[in-house]
Amino acid sequence: MSKPAANASSPSREQTLRELLELKLALDESAIVATTDAQGIITAVNDRFCRISRYSREELLGRNHRIINSGHHPKEFFQDLWQTISSGKVWRGEIKNRAKDDSVYWVGTTIVPFLDEVGRPWQYMAIRFEITDRKRAEEELRAKQTELADRAEALARSNADLEQFAYVASHDLQEPLRMVSSFTQLLAKRYKGRLDADADEFIRYADEGAQTMQAMIRDLLAYARLDAAVPSRFPLPLDAALDGALLILHVALAEAAPILRRKPLPEVPGDLAQLVQLYQNLVGNALKFRRTDQVLEIEFGASKEPGHWRCWVKDNGIGFDSRHADRIFTLFQRLHARDAFPGSGIGLAFCKRILERHGGRIWVHSAPGKGSTFFFTLPTDRSHP
Repeated sequence: MSKPAANASSPSREQTLRELLELKLALDESAIVATTDAQGIITAVNDRFCRISRYSREELLGRNHRIINSGHHPKEFFQDLWQTISSGKVWRGEIKNRAKDDSVYWVGTTIVPFLDEVGRPWQYMAIRFEITDRKRAEEELRAKQTELADRAEALARSNADLEQFAYVASHDLQEPLRMVSSFTQLLAKRYKGRLDADADEFIRYADEGAQTMQAMIRDLLAYARLDAAVPSRFPLPLDAALDGALLILHVALAEAAPILRRKPLPEVPGDLAQLVQLYQNLVGNALKFRRTDQVLEIEFGASKEPGHWRCWVKDNGIGFDSRHADRIFTLFQRLHARDAFPGSGIGLAFCKRILERHGGRIWVHSAPGKGSTFFFTLPTDRSHP
């Protein structure tokens, strides 16, 4: 058996040229390629360069590469580029160029210097890939981030204004209201029965209005303080929050004598004082809107779902039309006349805000005469806001 020639496995000149041609065709399909001399004069471009720049090959050859300069980059940008490649190093970066029709486009660029025998660049090859869509998406993202930052700043200013209003409400508004209330009560005490019936009624209206306004200001102040306070995130048994609420409401509970049904409640990360407020408002709501023709029943429970606990407070009270379900969580919104049920209409707004600050939410299912079930969620861990 004869020994094969030493170069039998080496590619032929024709095969090498064919592979180089195939490589060039593949590069032309995906990349924008240009070569320049040491002074930046264009000596060769591929078809893709012509398509994206909107210049013909004849218009580009022999021209300085500044022909596609968009003016976007400062002169220091190109000084750094030329300092890098003229020292024989490869430069990589992103450049915004301008086409012949004045449209702009972004390219991710790699510029490779070709060195002569003494190590000086005699030619440069730039290989680029268009990244216009990506840069546009980045600009849109930055714009959104700026918008969000502006909104956050506006919200911070709004919160500061709310805190200032709370201060004014607690000092400057309540004092004149107390004076109005005191004097209307004094008028009622001193002149009741000595004037006509209309006068007595007018004085009563004035007194009730002043007291209602005082209650609304107190509730709004409490709401503002709640919004300003950062809830703690320590693990606590939710049963402790419910016990605290029932203790606060013990007088009203003794009067109504409801049947309380409790299922074991979980441990959750949260602020004990705020979760006591949550249950206090929900139980107080059930007490306020109970039916007079049957014993009030209130049920408490919770079930675990992915990432959170779903809790509920269910009653067999008067209920309401579920079409108004969202409205009842709005500040000072009421579904019943003020003289039918007392209160300012802020309790459920309190509940919603407490749960938002704990990373949860609240909703309700109800029907007239069928009672109401308030559902709310609380995260299972402290990673939630």
